[in-house]
Amino acid sequence: MFSFLYGENTYGIRHHLKTIQKECGTATSLQVFDCAVTNKDTVVQEITAVSLFPEPKCIILENILASKEIEEAFIEHPEWFKKEEYTIVVVQEGKVLAKNKLLQLAKKHGEVKEYPVLDIGQVRTWIQKEFSTYEMKSEPG
Repeated sequence: MFSFLYGENTYGIRHHLKTIQKECGTATSLQVFDCAVTNKDTVVQEITAVSLFPEPKCIILENILASKEIEEAFIEHPEWFKKEEYTIVVVQEGKVLAKNKLLQLAKKHGEVKEYPVLDIGQVRTWIQKEFSTYEMKSEPG
């Protein structure tokens, strides 16, 4: 599975990421890389390594657009989007241009979710939903 989460609503991104991590489960090898400070070889090795003991992997790549080398590696290897034994999640906070090649490939081969900034009405709706989730009531004020 491949997911690309991006946008300016960082809370929404982190909440979705936690959901994916729960879906991966505790029996999964979890690796988190900040692409702004991780070199390409480390990421490529993690994705392409063959293990003697096949265990599911969950690889989270944050700030992928901060590393042109890692971004280009994904563009050059579209088969990575289709690895069923791995869950690969790309997390990019901020705006991503619609013409970005990695985003276009992700739309073609995986799940893409944009998290834009919420307007005041959406924030109110979200707060009400959160309150009902925890069986709490809010009072005007």
